[in-house]
Amino acid sequence: MNLEEMLRAVVMVLVVLKSVSGMGSDAVGGDIVASNYMQELAPWPEDNSPLLVNFSLKINNIVESKDKQLGVIIDCYFRVTWQDPRLNYPGSPDEGEIIINPVILDKIWLPDPYIFNVRSVQGVHILKDVQGVTISPDKSVFISSAMKIDLACSSKFEKYPFDSQICTLAIFSYMYAHPSFAMRWLDRGLVVDPAVSEQLTNYEYSFNIIPQNITCTCYACIPPDPPCVLASLKLTRKMMGYMLGTFLPSGLFVMVSWASFFWPADVIPGRTVLVITSLLTLISMHTAVRQSSPETSYMKGVDVWMFICILHSIFTLFEYGIVLYLMKRQKVSPVSKPVKTHQLVTKVIPVKPQVVKEISAGVDVPEERSQLKPEEKLEKLATWFLPISFLLFNIIYWPYYIT
Repeated sequence: MNLEEMLRAVVMVLVVLKSVSGMGSDAVGGDIVASNYMQELAPWPEDNSPLLVNFSLKINNIVESKDKQLGVIIDCYFRVTWQDPRLNYPGSPDEGEIIINPVILDKIWLPDPYIFNVRSVQGVHILKDVQGVTISPDKSVFISSAMKIDLACSSKFEKYPFDSQICTLAIFSYMYAHPSFAMRWLDRGLVVDPAVSEQLTNYEYSFNIIPQNITCTCYACIPPDPPCVLASLKLTRKMMGYMLGTFLPSGLFVMVSWASFFWPADVIPGRTVLVITSLLTLISMHTAVRQSSPETSYMKGVDVWMFICILHSIFTLFEYGIVLYLMKRQKVSPVSKPVKTHQLVTKVIPVKPQVVKEISAGVDVPEERSQLKPEEKLEKLATWFLPISFLLFNIIYWPYYIT
């Protein structure tokens, strides 16, 4: 072996040793974590300032939960960073952030974030857990993990489907207390992918950071006022689908039932079928709406609307039933007693010449001269009363529930 081959072999051995030592540092943190490092102790600053833990979220996707009670599943990158002076930076200061193996997290101190009002949190695992760890020259550790957060939202459905729900993302420290421990959002702490607006097809949304909080109130917690960071997701339902699918058809069916007022009262099969069909259709629509809407122990906005529509249809049916009863009573004439011939008296009622002229000319006789039958009065009253009452209901309903 000549000198050139020997030098080449030595260089290859040095390269292999360096790569092996680098792999060992990433795997076990041999160059980063000192032998006297105590994982159980937090890296409290020597100047007695608060230990600052910073957070950020990159929202990739927001989908509705399958549960009837409103909730969302947030697909995000959950990022945490803090400074730990006890760690050793493995590179030169000009290298900047260095990617290290996530197994080092088993050997260093970690914050204890707890997400309030959350149903479940799942890490994304494909070939392994999808997460990354970096360390900076100033001994700052940065962790980014892909997560799916099933977040519960407020459940105030009095104005459903014109409601707006608030989903509060509250990240607390589970055990550490203020003022020795502090939590903050990074400068770009919350970034939402523009494609989210296309994924939430039934809602308009706004996702914003709530201004910096030092502490948050936690009932009967230890500590009672833990440090926290807050973000608010506001979901407002898009109303066009409900207007075209529920409100407009039900209102039209109520108006269809009113069409029976313009049919002669003696057309019993036609008017009865029309009113009953409208009523049964409204009841079926209300059943379908309740099956698809959140379950509550109180009436929602859509329930009030459907109830009034059904009530107007029932009134139309009852009104026609009363009309038929009055017509039947008019047809049944009382049994007259026989009149003796010598008791028959002819009474001549004087008629004014003006009335004779009006009748011969085809002019309507005033009401005092030609009285409407009771069923005709009822028909006339219902023709005006039911539409006007429904109009007044709309004038009150829409401003109250939409504003």
